[in-house]
This record gives sequence, C-alpha cells and structure tokens, in this order.
Amino acid sequence: MRHANIAFLSTAYTHTRFGTALSGGLDSSIITAVAEDNFAGNLTSSSIKFKGDTTNSDFKHAQILARQRKIKLLTPNLTAEKMISDIDFMIKAMDEPHDTIRQLGMLANYRTLHEAGCKVVLTGEGADEFNVGYFYKFPGLKLDKEKCSTSNKFRAMWKKEFHIAANISLKNF
Repeated sequence: MRHANIAFLSTAYTHTRFGTALSGGLDSSIITAVAEDNFAGNLTSSSIKFKGDTTNSDFKHAQILARQRKIKLLTPNLTAEKMISDIDFMIKAMDEPHDTIRQLGMLANYRTLHEAGCKVVLTGEGADEFNVGYFYKFPGLKLDKEKCSTSNKFRAMWKKEFHIAANISLKNF
C-alpha cells in the first residue's frame, strides 16, 4: 500500500520537487530508496554532518546510498554556534516539544531541502525510536551492554522493564 501511495504522488505531482531527510539509518534509507524508484531525477536528499566529524557512520551510509542510487545529497555542515543560534527559530518553526539536540539537525535538513526547492519531504522520523531501533544508544541500555548483547537477552530485559514503557504510553500499547 505504501508503494502505491508513493507511486500516486509521483504521477500526480510531477512538478513538485521531493526530498528526503536521509540519516543513513535503516528507515530513512528504505524511504529514500523507494522514493528514488518513484521520483527518479526529482529527488534530493539531505544528511547532516557536524563540521570536522569524520566518525559519523550514519552519514557514511547516507553517502553510499546516494552514490549507488545517483541521488543528489546535500549536506548542511553544522557547528555548535549555528545550532545555538537556531534554537529560538526551531522552537517557533517546529511548534512541538523539544527533547533532543537531534531536532536541530533535522531543522538543518528541512531548511536545506527547502532552499533546494523541495516542497515535500519524506522522513523516517520516529520509527527507529518508537520501535527501539537505537536501543544501544539509550542512556540506561548503553551502560549495560551485556543485557543487550543478544536478541534473547534484550527481549528478556525488555519484558522485565516493559512496565516503564507501558506507564508512559497508551493503555493499548
């Protein structure tokens, strides 16, 4: 069904430039690949990079996908000064609660894609976090690598700690 929806967009809006916020992670890479299949020649992606950072494996994966699929990849180079100067603008522009510095990076992606003429931006925002895809980076889990070392150990720990997530989620979760 999702492919059909994207195919509809590609035929109905051929005059519209499409973009993706491409982190290099699984969700944004899949969305970008599917979008490129449907918007070939009309797709631009943006992937953030912090000035001077050469260790960002997600950015390296974004570059590989863009090179393999011949996707135009824009890269806003972020600095601490630029991020600090964008805080007030981000609060007004995104009109939502802010809980992570990552949102300043997303703002840079959106701004870069807007400046490139993109009117529609697809993103995998939230899917990894909701599905615990970055569990190894969560503060409580990152410190206990043994509990996260195999899927069975992680599953057992998750079942034991599920009540924490249940208390902050919908009752049907």
